[in-house]
Amino acid sequence: MVTLIPLIAFDALPAGFIIGNRYEVISSLGKGGQGVVYAVLDHHLQEESALKILLSSAPSEVWREASLLTRLSGKFLLPVRNADLASGLPFVVTEIAQHGTTFDEMIPNIGIPPERAVQWVIHASRGASRMHDQGLLHNDLKPENLFLNSNGDALLGDLGLASEMNSSGFAPLTGGTPATMSPEVAAAALVAMTGAPIADPCSVASDVYSLGASLYWLLAGRAPYNGNDVRDTLTRVTAGPPASLSSLTPHVPRGIRDVVEKSMSRLPSDRYPNAGDFDYALAKHSYPKRKWSRQPSHPGHEECFVGVKSKSTLEVCASTQNGSSHMTIAVTHQPSGRNAIPLATATRAQLPQRLRSIFRNFN
Repeated sequence: MVTLIPLIAFDALPAGFIIGNRYEVISSLGKGGQGVVYAVLDHHLQEESALKILLSSAPSEVWREASLLTRLSGKFLLPVRNADLASGLPFVVTEIAQHGTTFDEMIPNIGIPPERAVQWVIHASRGASRMHDQGLLHNDLKPENLFLNSNGDALLGDLGLASEMNSSGFAPLTGGTPATMSPEVAAAALVAMTGAPIADPCSVASDVYSLGASLYWLLAGRAPYNGNDVRDTLTRVTAGPPASLSSLTPHVPRGIRDVVEKSMSRLPSDRYPNAGDFDYALAKHSYPKRKWSRQPSHPGHEECFVGVKSKSTLEVCASTQNGSSHMTIAVTHQPSGRNAIPLATATRAQLPQRLRSIFRNFN
């Protein structure tokens, strides 16, 4: 007997409900724009899993690559245990991620220390590369879909929007997250909203863009684009590049910012040709000896950073001078509070460049 569930009830299934005559709902793990996730007991394997039901209107024929999903395996992929349909809607069953996601580790508008953010996105790119080798695109790469394991590695998961590439390397639009969506996919999504037919817009290049956009998000602590609603965000993605990382993240090494910028090029042909090349560009980058990270601002300060090198810790804080358009930058040794250099000043527009100069001088 097939379990039939009204579409509207998929996001409110009670504990004990059986999905697909196999998965017993234990509890809800959350709901996003693309679907709802439950902790379930798999009655066949007698183990707990995470089951995500896609609540989009994606046609069931898109799910013909389900067998490929279940055969996916790799060090940086969250293992897929099953992929099937319930009441005509696709669902994916994976291991339960016990240690959260990279998104959970990110402080809004602060981000994650550059080396850690880069390492996690390198892991994601290796997971994506494995998918591409199997002829699949992820189509929804973002910090929330990078799951952390007990070793601190990031595993690429939430493959519910994955699609199979055709012989030309393209795949249909299955959904995604506008904030990390490539311009060509966002443009297709806007057209699709009108009901007009569209060509298959997704490709390895669109996944590479989303990898870069995910790293941007982790470094800056904010998404590349953030509109008032889905349509507004999609429109902003198609309109032009996001705010420059050089102004948002002066503590991030230029080489890393350059990799992000190339991966997020407006034209697919200007990006890295594949996830492996993107991975290599990040992995070969060297870091300064002093590790800089953004910190929550102290009272009265607008920007605060900490740089650690061996046993030396420096704190750099910028604050607005009373009644002035200029900002004061203090560089102090910690924990003593002794000034490392005399107070510096800069206008708000000059601040990112002035901070980058200070970081270079103390590396």
